[in-house]
Amino acid sequence: MGLNNLNELNVQLNNFKNNSLTNIKKLLMKEFKNFVYKTKFNQLPDNPKSYLTKAFCDFLMFNYLNIFLKSSFNEANYNLISDYLELSNKKIQDKSFKDVLIITASKVSKFDKNISDFVEEITEKHKLNVKIRNLEWYNMNFFQDKVVHSQEIDKTENHLRDFFLQFDQNLFDQLTENKFKSVKLDFEDMWKTFFERNIIASFEKFIFTPIQFDQDFVEKTYKKLQESIQPNTLVIFLNNVEINSLYKTAFLNNIELFANIIKNDCPVITIGDYNELNLIQILSSYNLKSTYDILSLFETKNIIENNRIEDATNTLNKYWDDILDSKTLDENLDDVFKNQTQENFDLLQTVTLKEPIDFEELQEKQKFKLFVHFAKFFNDYNNEDKNELIVKFKEWKKDFESFIKIFEKGLVNLKLKSQNIDQTRVKTFKEKINLKTISELHEFIKTRFDQFESQIRSSFIDLQDLVNFYNLYIKVKSSINEIEFALTNI
Repeated sequence: MGLNNLNELNVQLNNFKNNSLTNIKKLLMKEFKNFVYKTKFNQLPDNPKSYLTKAFCDFLMFNYLNIFLKSSFNEANYNLISDYLELSNKKIQDKSFKDVLIITASKVSKFDKNISDFVEEITEKHKLNVKIRNLEWYNMNFFQDKVVHSQEIDKTENHLRDFFLQFDQNLFDQLTENKFKSVKLDFEDMWKTFFERNIIASFEKFIFTPIQFDQDFVEKTYKKLQESIQPNTLVIFLNNVEINSLYKTAFLNNIELFANIIKNDCPVITIGDYNELNLIQILSSYNLKSTYDILSLFETKNIIENNRIEDATNTLNKYWDDILDSKTLDENLDDVFKNQTQENFDLLQTVTLKEPIDFEELQEKQKFKLFVHFAKFFNDYNNEDKNELIVKFKEWKKDFESFIKIFEKGLVNLKLKSQNIDQTRVKTFKEKINLKTISELHEFIKTRFDQFESQIRSSFIDLQDLVNFYNLYIKVKSSINEIEFALTNI
């Protein structure tokens, strides 16, 4: 959705509320129109079906979501959403995730060329792991489980009265095409009687009539899904079904799912059309038409060249998304990078899935391959004892985290004193820093830590230095992730 501030969110919520209530009111008024034709003119309507069931379902979904939005989306809580979205956008731009989880509204086949091409591209070219969850999220079981029986009946009935008891003459005239303009009947009084005797009575019956649903299916589905939503995961919601019923969005409005995505800082991309506002849309950084559009986001771009630097006196938060690579750091680099060797220190070997077939069945095979990789790594790395290597990993991780902390904290107060950038030097630094093994990177950070800290905590910095720092920051973040992964697989 790409929300910029709380006011923008409130506008979206008000639009959602107004549109939802209008659509539900139309359904109730159509039922009233049929009632008038039948009781006052002894005519059967052109469409004799009842509109009440859909109206009640949509109302329960609206009421469920509206209560949560009203209680949760204040200024303080919006800061949480704002911070989450800022971090998500940055993660997508930097590709700082390892796994991609695709959640589909309707089952996709392994023979679907769009999906197979997409999976092959991001696994082969971008070295990301992919998992697909075919959930059929418009299934009524989600609505029955999370929405119908989650609300207090008395309060819900009162909300129904508050929103719809007032007669809407304009809507009635519109639906009846002004055919009753000259009829001398008190339609307002008829509506209120109809509302209590028909709508409220039917609503009570609807609520208290037990409906069987597959609760076991719902619980297992959510359990598997929540287990898949882990840190360093990009979550893609693929809507490949056209639905126009608010109540069928219950899965997309699941509060536990919403909270889990935020808790794990998982960026979200939605694909397809979403006619109704939902919680997943609020978390979405991009809404795209197809999986092909996602690939363009994964391509490396020189954002500095393509974006104008606006004001050198603004805080560097403004440039956070504009900086890809990271003159003080350039000094003496020849000594640092001389005699580089490519040791077998690639801790994270991404397992490539050539076909989007049953990914869950491949999970154990992937684990096996990773353990083989780590066993080989530990055997080859200078014959060091694994316990000693674990101690080293933890020491390196601690020093890396100290660098991350001073950089992120200092970034808030820094201001640019120069916008000049030598693209050749930027490219050279980036290439050299990315060739460093983790041990070499740690030595580089440790021997220059005081110098880096002093420079980052100063009030001003050259953009050249900043892009070099940022490139170093990304490399360090990546190395921390690799160390964490290695420690959990020793």
